[in-house]
Amino acid sequence: MRYRLDVNSPETYQRFSESDRSVVGVRPRYRTLAETVEVGDLLLGYVTGLSRWVGLFEVTSTVFGRGAVRVTRATTTSFGLRPDRATRHGAEDRP
Repeated sequence: MRYRLDVNSPETYQRFSESDRSVVGVRPRYRTLAETVEVGDLLLGYVTGLSRWVGLFEVTSTVFGRGAVRVTRATTTSFGLRPDRATRHGAEDRP
């Protein structure tokens, strides 16, 4: 098990929050790096602009070709996630 960083814009995190949080997308240029992620690795969710940690997500699948939640850029590589590891609170709790 390794820890990985998943950096999101506030807009991307908002869309992710509105989903079932079971899939996260990766930009095509990071596919080679994404292929090194293994089932059981943990993604640390971080939102830029808000400087907020928003969750710890357990990877439940290797990469696959379906796009996922992103607002400004298309994704072609995704991971399955265990949503119950996500925080209940996140960027929306900013003081």
